[in-house]
Amino acid sequence: MERALSDILEFSQPRPPRLSKVDLAPLLDRVIQMAGPREHGPFLIFRKDIPPDLPALTGDPELITKMLYNMAVNAVQATPNGGQIRISATLEGDAVAITVKDPGRGITPGIAHRIFDPFFTTRENGLGLGLTVARQIAVAQGGKIAVNNMCERGTSITVVLPLNPPGADHHGPHTGS
Repeated sequence: MERALSDILEFSQPRPPRLSKVDLAPLLDRVIQMAGPREHGPFLIFRKDIPPDLPALTGDPELITKMLYNMAVNAVQATPNGGQIRISATLEGDAVAITVKDPGRGITPGIAHRIFDPFFTTRENGLGLGLTVARQIAVAQGGKIAVNNMCERGTSITVVLPLNPPGADHHGPHTGS
């Protein structure tokens, strides 16, 4: 309920990013802890794959956490029989690509183009805002998000965030308005 309310507020009243330097490794540790297998049983494992020399990026740590949490929870929900969810990050030029890959049921080819649409869900009790909010957050920070549908072998979703988004104040963190 708390996550649904948070997603509704973020979707309907997004705030501008408050930019600062973000070290992805500890941020992903927090996301994994938040999305981890508390009620999902012992057969769900998160694997984090981040190079030790990955540079920090400029972004809003709170919003990036929310975006990655939504992606991780989506992966958990798509993996009801357990398995390994892999979260990886790589440097791609002047951006960081973060991928969440699950071994779940995959996405039916006819609906893959709709997964970021507001209120679209394939789950009976889902709200359909988690990936919409993830996309909204990525775009607000100069990034993009895409799905790599691997029907029957799981799904991977990749968000690409610039190391230094356009308009970022390079002399200190942005305090917002």
